[in-house]
Parts: sequence; C-alpha cells; structure tokens
Amino acid sequence: GADGIIITGSTTGRPVDLQQLERASRACHHQGVPLYIGSGATIANLPDLRRLADGIIVGSALRKGGKAGAPLDSKSCRSFAKAFRAKLSVKADKTAKILKVRAKRKA
Repeated sequence: GADGIIITGSTTGRPVDLQQLERASRACHHQGVPLYIGSGATIANLPDLRRLADGIIVGSALRKGGKAGAPLDSKSCRSFAKAFRAKLSVKADKTAKILKVRAKRKA
C-alpha cells in the first residue's frame, strides 16, 4: 500500500478540484492513508484544504508574484504560516470545548 497520496490541480499552482478532493479524502480516510495537497494552496482556500487533507505542499503561492520558480516572498510565507496555524488553533479550541462538554455530561 501507499504511505500517502498527493493530489494536485491540473497544472502547477492550480487548485485541486474540490469535488475530487472530497472523494479522495473519503477514500484515503477509509484506507487509513494520509492525503496531501500538492498544488494550488492559498490562504483563501486553506479552510477547505485543512478540512479535507492531512497536509499541504505549498510552492507557487509563496513565491514573488505567485510564479513557480520565482524567489520566495517572505511576507507571503509569514502570512500563509500564520493563517495555517490559526486554522489549527481554532480546530484545537473547538475540540477542547467539545471534550469539556462531554466530560461535564459524564460527571
């Protein structure tokens, strides 16, 4: 079996089709295989990507002008990392609240 699956858009920097991503996510989850996004990740589509994939490989969105092969843009890198971490902390906060409610119900 595979150690993981990478799903990409049609070409470099193009986002993954959301319907294909949803199908791939279900299949990978069912098989216990991690799913990674290989192209098209942006701050705007990050919520959907984080919800459906285990990881994200980011390239063009972090480069000057959003162009593959261009130098990395430090501001874009910081902004993307901040948005990614924020989505993780929101998810962690929601999970913690759910667990607290369940613990109170059992008590």
